Amino acid sequence: MSKIEVNEIVPQSGTTLTLGGSGDTLSIASGVSSSFPSLTVSGDLTVDTNTLFVDSSNNRVGIGTASPDRPLKIISTSSSPIIEIQGSKGSGFEFGFGIDSNGGFLQQNGNTNLRAFVNGSERMRIDSSGNVLVGKTTVSVNNDGIQLEATGTLGVTRDGNDVLIMNRKTSDGDIAVFRKDGTTIASIGNSGNNLKITSTDQGLGNNSITVLCNTFRPDSDNVPNLGSSGKRFSDLYLGGNIYLGGTGSANALDDYEEGSFTPSLDIETGANITVNTIQGYYRKIGNLVAFTIFCDWDKTAGSNNMKFTGLPFTCSNQTNLTRQAVEWQQGAYTDQGAFFGGAVFGSSTDVYFVDSKYGSFNTNFDTNNAGRIANTTGIRSFVNGTYFTT
Repeated sequence: MSKIEVNEIVPQSGTTLTLGGSGDTLSIASGVSSSFPSLTVSGDLTVDTNTLFVDSSNNRVGIGTASPDRPLKIISTSSSPIIEIQGSKGSGFEFGFGIDSNGGFLQQNGNTNLRAFVNGSERMRIDSSGNVLVGKTTVSVNNDGIQLEATGTLGVTRDGNDVLIMNRKTSDGDIAVFRKDGTTIASIGNSGNNLKITSTDQGLGNNSITVLCNTFRPDSDNVPNLGSSGKRFSDLYLGGNIYLGGTGSANALDDYEEGSFTPSLDIETGANITVNTIQGYYRKIGNLVAFTIFCDWDKTAGSNNMKFTGLPFTCSNQTNLTRQAVEWQQGAYTDQGAFFGGAVFGSSTDVYFVDSKYGSFNTNFDTNNAGRIANTTGIRSFVNGTYFTT
């Protein structure tokens, strides 16, 4: 191999210096300083085997490889960014991207934003706190756009149009699933063309779906139904009124109650009685009370007024309703010439016994009613009535 040692090769001004011919290779030894105003290589270019390789036939460049299969292919074993870009803001590394054992990555140094531009305008950014912003530049739900905060909060804002669209295809089922500590507590989905809200329990209440608002109402008046003949609610718990057939105060049902109570049998003068069994039952709808009393008792002496005390609610004392009649059936009665009944006195919880022959509902019931009940055992009294309470 021939060798020529020269200190300097200078082409004539305005001409081109050609070294070698087709198929020849020009190598510059390590440590040799070379400077060219411009350099044209008509074939492949190799720098240090595979530090830089230019494939002139396929117009490809390889960095770290001598066989690039892409227009630019970079191979590096370093976990640091493969490409680093520095700007005028600092003297060190500011932005880079690369690949490591976890995959590809972008890296931004410094307390600043990583932004993406499309058609000359910013479309997305990751701010210095790690928040992802689309269509906006600051974290604020008052501004249109999407914000995915590093704390896990998602904010979506749109002016005058749909904010969230979710579309389930093909089958019916859940569209949105809600979980607490990894456990599903509720979901929103569809059943055919109907909205379906499901919770881990049934109904609206404890451990299920709670509605926190002052007014829960349909969007149209007197049209929607609550439940259906085949899809009924179970229990309904209300703390206010039910308006049936209208919206006025006369249509308001403010109370319903039923249960049992224990009345007492009382004969005011010289009573010598024994109560064997006594029971009371009532049903209250609004301010109307319906009640039933059954009493099995023995009488050996006693006369004057007979009454049951201890009705579950106080009788009202409205005008013309100071005494309210009830039905009283009495066994062991000695006077067959009269029918008998009873009355509840206003402002009391007592029901008195009276007969039509010796007393009326307008008296004070002091006509010896109990005296006309035979002294015997196993007397049975049945009282059924209704009265208004306050």
